[in-house]
Amino acid sequence: MSTVSTNTTQLRASAQQWKPHSPTKKSDTQPVKRDYSADNCNPETGVSLCVPFAFKNVGPKRVFAIFRRPQVKIDGFEREVSLGFIERIDIKYRQDGNKCLFIHFAPGRWNDTKETRFILNAMKAGKPLHVITNDKGNYWKTIISNSKRPADYQEDDAKSSASNDTDDVAGEAVEMADEFA
Repeated sequence: MSTVSTNTTQLRASAQQWKPHSPTKKSDTQPVKRDYSADNCNPETGVSLCVPFAFKNVGPKRVFAIFRRPQVKIDGFEREVSLGFIERIDIKYRQDGNKCLFIHFAPGRWNDTKETRFILNAMKAGKPLHVITNDKGNYWKTIISNSKRPADYQEDDAKSSASNDTDDVAGEAVEMADEFA
C-alpha cells in the first residue's frame, strides 16, 4: 500500500508519460517543446499574442474591446495604436482558476505602420508589451505566443462529430457566460 501512495505522489509532482511500444529512454528526460514564436510573429501568416495571466472575471468581449485599440507601453514607447484585425481570441484556464489569453490576428491583416513594426520588433527581441487595461494604469503583460497556433474551431464540424460520437463528451464545446465582460 505504501508503494501505491509513493507512486501517486510521484505522479502528482511531475507529469510522466509511458508508451508500451516506444524504446525505453532515461526517465529524467523531458519531451522537447518546440518554440513557435518565430511563426507567431510573422504578419503574413498571422500574429498570435499571449497574455499569460488574466483574472477569472475577464471575458472575451472585454479582451476584444481592450485589444481593438490598445494603449500600449514598450521600451519607452507609449501610445494608443491599432494593431490589426483580431481574428479570434482563445482562452485557456490555468490551474489556479485564472486565465491565459491568446489573441490571434488574421493573416496579412496586422497593421503595417511605423509604430506596429516597432512594437513587433521589440517583442521579437524579448521585450514584453504592456497593454493598459484601465484608467488606473493596470496592464496585461503581453508576449508573442510560444504555442502552435491552433486550427480555427468550426461549430458545424463540432455538431456533426458530436452527433456521431455520443459517448465522447470531452470534445464538446462548452459555452460560458460572459457576465463580467
